Amino acid sequence: MNTEELLKERGESYGSFIRHSQIAQALKEVAKYDTNWLDLPQIQKEALEMIFHKIARILNGDYTLIDNYADIAGYATLVAKDLERQENDRAGPELARQEKDKAGLERARQEKDRAGFRINETI
Repeated sequence: MNTEELLKERGESYGSFIRHSQIAQALKEVAKYDTNWLDLPQIQKEALEMIFHKIARILNGDYTLIDNYADIAGYATLVAKDLERQENDRAGPELARQEKDKAGLERARQEKDRAGFRINETI
């Protein structure tokens, strides 16, 4: 398929690229005016921009194309997985400390039990 055929096919599915770009850029501008935008990590900004791109395709073209919705879910899933990874990374040291504390308490209990047994044997 040559470039002209590809552009014709895409135009039939997604509508005019000019109108698509206007919708996508308007969505991005709304997001960038929010104060949280500056605080977002790059992965979240990129996912949102790609989601806006897909929304623009839906609004401008064939809104029944399942791929657009699946792609939106995919970008959201990538961010969710990254946030879960970050959460697990933060929780890792705390969980390790808790496990160490539990193990120490268990050892202390066992030693206390042994000591109590020895005391009882001598009486």
